[in-house]
Amino acid sequence: MAIPPFSSSRSQRRKPALKTDEERRSATMAQTYTIFSPEELRAFTQERQNASNELHVRLKLLEPLGDPDVLRASRIPPQENDRPIRYKHEVHEEYLPLSHVGSLWRNAWPSFIDTVPLASLTFDATRPTFKDEEGKVQEIGVRGGRLWISSDDFQELVLLLATEAKMRAKGDRQFSVEEQTVKDWDNRGRMRRYLEGLSSFRRDKAADSR
Repeated sequence: MAIPPFSSSRSQRRKPALKTDEERRSATMAQTYTIFSPEELRAFTQERQNASNELHVRLKLLEPLGDPDVLRASRIPPQENDRPIRYKHEVHEEYLPLSHVGSLWRNAWPSFIDTVPLASLTFDATRPTFKDEEGKVQEIGVRGGRLWISSDDFQELVLLLATEAKMRAKGDRQFSVEEQTVKDWDNRGRMRRYLEGLSSFRRDKAADSR
């Protein structure tokens, strides 16, 4: 039975021990799901726990900020905002921490990681839009804008979720960040290298023990 909130597509799952192009082409096909919120992640976990096939999952980690209630809870009250203003244009800009959004994802994380069989996790940094005080639709920025997030905060959230997923894994899992959504970020290389290392860690350790 299909789950309406999730978008799915077909993608090729790469087996951990593939050695030839022919083996790669014959790899098992697995469902790919895109999750837009922690609430959807909980529903997905209930529907897909103990599934027979390993799944590819894409997480749109910033999408919850498109919910006005989540956005409101994420903003720092003016009286508590002690970030220094160095340039005139920053008077009209507001830093948006990811601590609230991160806690929402982390609360839904353990049951998902422990019960859903995963082949891979992709972290997507697509930024949602919001309406400003004048009713204009704007995209949440990175390191600047009417409302903006820090790429370092996103990296911290990704590494936290991926590391916990790896520590709790019962088998190999592949981790990546959607390159198109971070193509202009100066820390994209660091995220990619960390996730690649995390993906190969268990396999390398098993090879060393033989």
